[in-house]
Amino acid sequence: MPNYKPLTIEAEVQILDRMIEVIGKTDEQVRTRRKADGPKDSLDRAKLVSEIGQAIDKVLQACDVAESNNLTYCKYITDAHAAAKLEMAKLDPIIKKLETAWDDKVAHALTYTIGQITQWRQKLTQDDEEFGAVKMLEYRGNSWATSVRKALAYAPNRTTALQTHENNRQAGIQRLNQVKGQRTRVTEYVTRAQAFKKTAEMLFQKEIGNKKNFAAIREECIDMAEAMEKASSEYTGQLITKADSMKQKIQAFERLFERLKVVTKEHYIPVMLMEPTLDDLTKKVKGTIKTMRIQLTEQMKKVSVKGMEDRYYKPQFVRAETAIEKLKAALVTFDKEIAPGRELIAKGKKAK
Repeated sequence: MPNYKPLTIEAEVQILDRMIEVIGKTDEQVRTRRKADGPKDSLDRAKLVSEIGQAIDKVLQACDVAESNNLTYCKYITDAHAAAKLEMAKLDPIIKKLETAWDDKVAHALTYTIGQITQWRQKLTQDDEEFGAVKMLEYRGNSWATSVRKALAYAPNRTTALQTHENNRQAGIQRLNQVKGQRTRVTEYVTRAQAFKKTAEMLFQKEIGNKKNFAAIREECIDMAEAMEKASSEYTGQLITKADSMKQKIQAFERLFERLKVVTKEHYIPVMLMEPTLDDLTKKVKGTIKTMRIQLTEQMKKVSVKGMEDRYYKPQFVRAETAIEKLKAALVTFDKEIAPGRELIAKGKKAK
């Protein structure tokens, strides 16, 4: 597991804020006195200004630690996804072997592989908890930037340093948005793996001569159809909401362009910041569709023998198929609706 470093941002910001307050009071006292103390006032103020500059540096150094934690967090998610994906690729060939002829060693390999995938999801859950324990919200809240910006009135030579760290923060946000989908896909892998596990359990029951429990299978079919309809509806809603948000960003940009006629890279930023969230949602939906398809395919194997009447399962399969097709159609519509936004994002990347 990653080793995250503790953050000191909150403490350093508090120190900086107190210094700003002190120098503000000092300046006010000098302004209200009829006669300043001359050199003493100048020396005291110069000392405070120097200390404020050092305090800014400490805040920004703490931000570097936070960004390092963020980078570590993102890398661990990427590595975990890659490892889980490798395990996932083993499942389909294993199931095909079991469908051809039952083999205890092959069945054990299936159980082990599913366990590995599940373990990666558990590791990511634990990693989330450890990441949260180092108080990353102190950094994500951006209050540190507000305090530093106030302090720049006394230490303007730190302006470039602040800009650099704000840029790092934006890059960190984009990096995190990009890997969120990978973490979601590991959870999807677990769901897919469970579908394969159920197929293996069915094959084992067949191997030892047990009859199928048609009532239980029917209930499974109903639960599957309901879950797919719910997922399809929820993701369709998310696609519509995200597309509407993109349309609003485009309209805002168009109004800005009409007023300014000339735009810079900065004006494209609100639209460009949408890209990671668009990609993340698209990948989630595609992954969900694939998961649903695997679940339906594996469930179909349970009723592909004589003895179970069509009316017990076919209506549920129709519901599941309909849910999948509706979500696929919603994704196609989504891609069409956000296409103008994609074009603006491409222009923004080339803008200066």
